[in-house]
Amino acid sequence: KDTVDFQPNYDGSQQEPSVLPSAFPNFLVNGGTGIATTVHDFASGLAQALGVSGEIAFSGEVRAGDPLHYKADVIRATQIGFVPKVSLSEGLARYAAWVKSTTEKAS
Repeated sequence: KDTVDFQPNYDGSQQEPSVLPSAFPNFLVNGGTGIATTVHDFASGLAQALGVSGEIAFSGEVRAGDPLHYKADVIRATQIGFVPKVSLSEGLARYAAWVKSTTEKAS
């Protein structure tokens, strides 16, 4: 099964001022949780958060060159004190709320 490492952008950006002070110039870290989530679980969680029903299906086709598993190496981030604070379900719920509010404004 394909996996992804999902971290909402606001989780990392909320911590940048305290996590990346000037004492760490040009310090590059991965932005992720270090937790692999199956694409199916991610899609199911997003569908549930959006209130969408239906079957989630994958073709099973793997494209040449695409990695099957994404999981961030967060060792450097944790060394400077970064700890993800938003769970997958909470991040998906917040994203779904944003999508719904944006859609309502556009209507």
